[in-house]
Amino acid sequence: EELHGLLVNWLQGWASSASVAGLYALGVPVFLEGYVIEMVGGMRVEVAEACSGATSLYTLTAIGVLLAFMSLARRRTRALLVALVFPVAMLGNLARVVATVLLCIQFGVARATSGVMHSALGLLTYVVAVGLLLAADALLRRYEKRLAT
Repeated sequence: EELHGLLVNWLQGWASSASVAGLYALGVPVFLEGYVIEMVGGMRVEVAEACSGATSLYTLTAIGVLLAFMSLARRRTRALLVALVFPVAMLGNLARVVATVLLCIQFGVARATSGVMHSALGLLTYVVAVGLLLAADALLRRYEKRLAT
């Protein structure tokens, strides 16, 4: 429980600051105060615990470990696939937070952070993350086949 809380706090901080950096790179003026991203016009959106990416990290880890042991034969390629889970989960969550802020600017905070739009965005970014793990698994299987010949 305590470890989970520490991880969630770290993930919230990372998602908040990395999202602001990404938004700056896209030319979107934002300001970060704690876990709250403030946009032009005074709109504010919090990167809440539920938006930390912890759940995605946990479930993607389970998928990555399962894939590694079901489809890969070598320890090194298995370890590489499992190691890829962390950056894939982090990038997926970063994309979700950045997209949420962009949607807030376009449609308003209430609409972008609740209901169908928010749920669909979360599902889409998760599906893309799973797809990236499946693609990495396929590449690693190819690599193992090349080593075997």
